[in-house]
Amino acid sequence: MPFKAQSNTLDALPQFWQVWKNPIFHRYRQSRLRLPSLITGFLLYGGSSMFFYLISLGITLTHAQQDNMVDTAIFPFALIVFLQLFILNFVGTGEVAAGMARESIDGVLTYQRLTPLSPATKIIGYLSGLPVRQFYHFLVTLPASILVISSGHIPLHVWGPIYTVLLTSTLMFYLLAMSVGLTMGKKFSALISQGLVALLYFALPQLSNFGFVIFEYLTIRPTIFSAAQKLTDWRITETHSASSSLGKSATLYTVFLFKAFSVGSFTACCFDAGETRRRTF
Repeated sequence: MPFKAQSNTLDALPQFWQVWKNPIFHRYRQSRLRLPSLITGFLLYGGSSMFFYLISLGITLTHAQQDNMVDTAIFPFALIVFLQLFILNFVGTGEVAAGMARESIDGVLTYQRLTPLSPATKIIGYLSGLPVRQFYHFLVTLPASILVISSGHIPLHVWGPIYTVLLTSTLMFYLLAMSVGLTMGKKFSALISQGLVALLYFALPQLSNFGFVIFEYLTIRPTIFSAAQKLTDWRITETHSASSSLGKSATLYTVFLFKAFSVGSFTACCFDAGETRRRTF
């Protein structure tokens, strides 16, 4: 009977893909999504994204002398994308690194390693729970993105690759932040993680000028440049077919690199969690 009860208890544990049942995710959801923070995030980020949309609409109606935003929608769309990039990749990375360092120093991470949850479930719980406030901030900017895309008739092959690379790069940076948070002190982990993101975005791509082109694809920059080129060629239909293959290959190459780094980091974290648990017992 005790073995049967223990088996039923283990079967009731959430799987790694059941985020809505993950206790680590619910812990951070309850602590970081309180009503004051929800209101502040909605006013700050939702208001900023709608401000970009209204400014573009005003320019269209007054200066461009047009009835639609076909030619002016790209400017607020770019501003909103950069705002979402800042929320997910910079602010979110700092939150993950600082949260993991705090868990490690306070001893909560050691307790989590001894729980019957699988290593993958714990990592998914931290990846979805620590930046849950940034996920909410990202969601409140989506209505403005949808308005700009629909009003400006921005095609799927322009904005689809941008958001695909943005989400995959977010996963990679969060796994990087988890590693930094576990190895560095609580005081400097967030700053170091954000510094690494800035290094990947601004310093390492400069090595492409010396032949190291692969460092350029560790950022979202090639996808943004190819999307801008595709949008220009979409406006000028006679050159559209010549550039579509270039933009597609840049997007696929960037996504492949992000996924490769993410899978490798995720596997290393799972292996480390499993080895720590076995050494403890």
